Amino acid sequence: MIDVHILLSVLWLVESSGNLHPPDGKAGEVGPYQIRQCYLDDVNNEYGTRLTLDDCRKMTAARWVTLRYLEKYDALSSYEKACRVHNGGPRGHEKACTLPYWNRCKTFLRAEGVDVCTCGEQKVRLHVNGDPVHMACPAAMRDLVAGKKNEVCQ
Repeated sequence: MIDVHILLSVLWLVESSGNLHPPDGKAGEVGPYQIRQCYLDDVNNEYGTRLTLDDCRKMTAARWVTLRYLEKYDALSSYEKACRVHNGGPRGHEKACTLPYWNRCKTFLRAEGVDVCTCGEQKVRLHVNGDPVHMACPAAMRDLVAGKKNEVCQ
């Protein structure tokens, strides 16, 4: 599971350089998370709310909308999926065009002390007899326990 506070901080930095009142984007994106009307409509339809783009200029509403959108599309399982869905829509994690955005997000995640695996999951420190021995993501740990070689995770 990811830390949503770190995720939201990273998205804010990437989307608007940490500016609380950024200028509107070229495609009509607004607020600290640069939310578009279609993104907001998705959330309003799912949750029965009537928020407007003007509401999304405020941090509280923008954070709520962003989290609800990512929850709706089950995108909170990894930082990569969350960042790419936020940037590219419900199937953004499958689109090559969201990779540059993800690379920018990874830079900020690492600055926050989050070590991200090539598979997009956060690495955690493994301990043997209380001693830290290795950093690995959950997928690599599952394979290690199952005795499989993991070709993806680094």
